[in-house]
Amino acid sequence: MKTIISPKISDCHLARLAIIYIRQSSERQVHQNVESTRLQYALVEHAEQLGWAQPLIIDEDLGKSAGYEAQRSGFERIVTQVCMSEVGIVISLEATRLARNNRDWYHLIDLCMIFDTLIGDHQGVYDPKDPNDRLLLGMKGTMSEAELNLIKFRMRQGRLSKAQRGALYTTLPPGYMLCEDDGVEKAADIQEQQAIELIFGKFKELGSARQTYLWFVEQNIPVAVNRKRDIDGLRRRWQLPNYSFIIQLLHNPFYAGAYAYGRRTTRVSYADGRIKKTGGHYQPMEQWQVLIKDHHPGYISWSQYEQNVLTMKSNQRNHKGSEAVGAVRSGKGLLVGLLRCQRCGRKMHVRYWGKWGVYPRYVCPGEYYHGGNYCLSFSGLKTDQVFEDELFKVIEPTAVQAGLAACDVINDNYQEKIKYLEKELERASYEANRAFVQYNQVDALNRLVASELERRWNEKLEDLNAIKARIETEKAKISKPTAEQIEAIGSLSQRLPQVWRHPQTDPAIKKKIIRMVVEEILMDLNDETRMLTMTIHWKGGVHTQVQFQKPSNMDPPPNKTNPDVVELLRELAPCYPDEEIARIFNCHQFKTGYGNPWNRTRVRVLRAKNKIVPFDRKQKREVLSLNEAAKRLDINTYIVRQLIKKGLIEAKQIIKHAPFEIKRLELEKSSVKEAVQRVKNGGRISQISSENEKQLSLFKTI
Repeated sequence: MKTIISPKISDCHLARLAIIYIRQSSERQVHQNVESTRLQYALVEHAEQLGWAQPLIIDEDLGKSAGYEAQRSGFERIVTQVCMSEVGIVISLEATRLARNNRDWYHLIDLCMIFDTLIGDHQGVYDPKDPNDRLLLGMKGTMSEAELNLIKFRMRQGRLSKAQRGALYTTLPPGYMLCEDDGVEKAADIQEQQAIELIFGKFKELGSARQTYLWFVEQNIPVAVNRKRDIDGLRRRWQLPNYSFIIQLLHNPFYAGAYAYGRRTTRVSYADGRIKKTGGHYQPMEQWQVLIKDHHPGYISWSQYEQNVLTMKSNQRNHKGSEAVGAVRSGKGLLVGLLRCQRCGRKMHVRYWGKWGVYPRYVCPGEYYHGGNYCLSFSGLKTDQVFEDELFKVIEPTAVQAGLAACDVINDNYQEKIKYLEKELERASYEANRAFVQYNQVDALNRLVASELERRWNEKLEDLNAIKARIETEKAKISKPTAEQIEAIGSLSQRLPQVWRHPQTDPAIKKKIIRMVVEEILMDLNDETRMLTMTIHWKGGVHTQVQFQKPSNMDPPPNKTNPDVVELLRELAPCYPDEEIARIFNCHQFKTGYGNPWNRTRVRVLRAKNKIVPFDRKQKREVLSLNEAAKRLDINTYIVRQLIKKGLIEAKQIIKHAPFEIKRLELEKSSVKEAVQRVKNGGRISQISSENEKQLSLFKTI
């Protein structure tokens, strides 16, 4: 190997380390521009020709940019070793490998000048202490930065020019495909189209992106999502959607037939001595660089897209002073997000108080967050009751029509889901047939391949049968209301207050109904008369004003336990202890006034509050329980149940899931004794006749 002698290289430089710095700007360049990487690794031979026997290769920055915001551990390692006087020369293919910005470039030159370190490339060796070499290195760094800026500028201008024509596509969202003339049309896959339409339909129905996501997960309905580009080009896979997918789809104007470019921007910050750049930040529509409406067929209209964005924005309440209505939640405050203080114009918030934190109190913050006081506050229980009385006057006349329409909507939802599942069935049938063809074409003697293809075919058949079962299940749910049901719906207007105020009625459903008919509610207080004024702005431009006395103290929590539960307790208490009654209530999913499950203490409190006599354990009863009857007959409880089922033993229950009550005389009947004796002798309970002793026989015994 021929050694190159340079007058700038001294023995002091040769005694120290030679560093070969290798870098590519991106992972794509590392995999595709392999020739550049090979040339950089070949600099090892160049270092050996200069006199260094074992140069150090630093290539940990492969795939990293050299811009301002980049963090390069390899470059920092070079700077550290130069400052420790351990480096004799730093060699790179060219200046652009070491730095793409003047800050890093001149910083390295200054350090090399201070610690007597040379800089080399494939063209020569440079000494930063030499004015001529320093001037040349400075020009190389300036040209490198200018070249990078010029390349970026040309790329940005080219992208913007193509975007202004509406022809710049990176990855088309699910539901769309490219035409032969580089246009855009809806996907040829009908199921893929229906999945997108179903997402928008459910969001319109539920009014919440999260509820839409939960519905798809609960119903186990997959959608098409993009996957990475592979050998066969861009493909889509079917899977359950995640929450971010639903959010991005609803925010994407592409589904409204509009082409948009520049919806997101980057933000630059300075922290820990470094410039950090983050991307993906959404910006207002007026700041988008390109917006072309009616660019391609859309799944929704532009007005519907704007309404969806407004709905999602109104569902967000992440900061103080938010004007958003907020998504429907499970709290008991019915007017959350709709109240506005008429004094200062601010949105009113809700606070929950009480031992269990379930009683709402509406508050106008006023100047509280700035060191002042609340502007207005009042109890939510009284306010909700006054509003409900006004609401019933509005919706009672249309309650019957709404009930009948609700049945049609439910059936339409089932029909919509069945249509989607039928398309999924077609896809599953195709996959099963394709798997069968592959299995049928393989040599049966090649078991290594045949067994695997057979397994895949069986999996596809299982999926096919599962979808068929789901379709049958959904079809069974479709039913038209019977005459009795229509009559029951017809009495809804009279029963609406009772159903509305039932403890088990979901507050979220009531809030959805309220938001369908109410635009906003203004609240004001007369400090002299202590009268609250409620001005209800109904949707459609009609206003209602009502006044009521503000409670002097916080409303005492009312006993909201269902009266039917109290009456049932009156019937059960003389017969069963409190713990048994709590079990019966929980089996029927009855709740306390606070929405809690029952236990012994809660039953005792309710019984004492309503002055109900408790169960007397010492009192002798003329009836037996199931366990007591089984013990007396010396059989297990299952046999006793079968005897009751066959009618041999008469038993009664006050309510389902309550213990059986069997009279003592029932066990003395001859038919019961014969049946018990037959079972004890090894007979089967199924062979025992269910004939009742009191029933006359059709045939007379001779």
